[in-house]
Amino acid sequence: MYKIRRSTHVAWIWIASACAPPAAPTNAAAPPVPVVIAVARTANVPVEVEAIGRAQTKSSVAVISQVSGRLQSAHFTEGQFVKKDELLFDIDPRPFDAELRLARADLAKDEAKVRQMDAELKRYESASKGGAVTAERVDQARADVEVTKAAAEADRARIESAEINLKYCEIRAPFDARAGAMQVFPGAIVKANETPAFVMLNQIKPIDVAFSVSETWLPDIIKNNAAAPLRVIVSIPDGPKRSLEGALAFMDNSVDAVTGTVRLKATFPNEDSALWPGQFVNVYLQISERKDAVLIPTEAVQAGQAGSFLFVVQSDETVEVRPVQTGLATGGESIIIKGLAKGERVVRDGLQRLVPGARVAARERGAAPEVKQ
Repeated sequence: MYKIRRSTHVAWIWIASACAPPAAPTNAAAPPVPVVIAVARTANVPVEVEAIGRAQTKSSVAVISQVSGRLQSAHFTEGQFVKKDELLFDIDPRPFDAELRLARADLAKDEAKVRQMDAELKRYESASKGGAVTAERVDQARADVEVTKAAAEADRARIESAEINLKYCEIRAPFDARAGAMQVFPGAIVKANETPAFVMLNQIKPIDVAFSVSETWLPDIIKNNAAAPLRVIVSIPDGPKRSLEGALAFMDNSVDAVTGTVRLKATFPNEDSALWPGQFVNVYLQISERKDAVLIPTEAVQAGQAGSFLFVVQSDETVEVRPVQTGLATGGESIIIKGLAKGERVVRDGLQRLVPGARVAARERGAAPEVKQ
């Protein structure tokens, strides 16, 4: 696919020639000038903004313990890719298991007391009707029941806390991630919520690429991204000749007043881990598409005092100097916005000897020159 790329760092500047197109020849019998031509074609051309970006993790987590104890073992190797909920470390669970069993025993004891005091309360309430028990004794029995019920509820809370702590003895991956270097090793005594982190986990599937573009593109980006996330292509400088495709996922809520740029992020599946956090990449943000753009080789475009022009080959094999309006250029081709139609022939090589009206011996690049007998 043909693409228009515009760099956010380098502006294209057309430098007008000091000379106008050459004057018409005075010798009509001059031999034809051998030239190489190209035929104007049309194509749908993506309009892209080029930038430099940096890959960054979608999420990054420092793994620490939520309970204190002895680090018992590690279940992965440094640099390994780990899956969500995969076991990474475990802490000696025996103290927490003992605490859980103790809390359950206390609950059983307090629940038994509740049943006993409930029964006593019922007997006191029955006896108080005949005057055998005072109202104060009934109230005391009722209060004893409530206190014991509260103790049982506290036991249930201790059980829940002990179960949570026991679960925290197994440290699992919060998402699919690449593990970094280990900082704490089995056998160490660790404290809850204290550094250093056991290991850093970086989510790289998917991965983000952050980049900035000029604020002049902002209206087009907002307009076209509203319909569907804009397509973003990245390539690795000096890397394999391949491109990775993602989609625009984030646009900052303000323009940088110093640089006049807006910060963007694109998300890439990165299933083969081609992108690495911190890596610089070339970014091409496709903003729109120019339909049926007229394209010719860039070397055919000449510059004069009045602007850009082409040597167009006529049906009688003479050349006409034609002013044109050009668009962006990349990949060896330029867009002709105005002044040329599909199928017309233009001179791309042999321009030095041409003047308006000159006869040419034209051939397309790659074709063998005609041999006259």
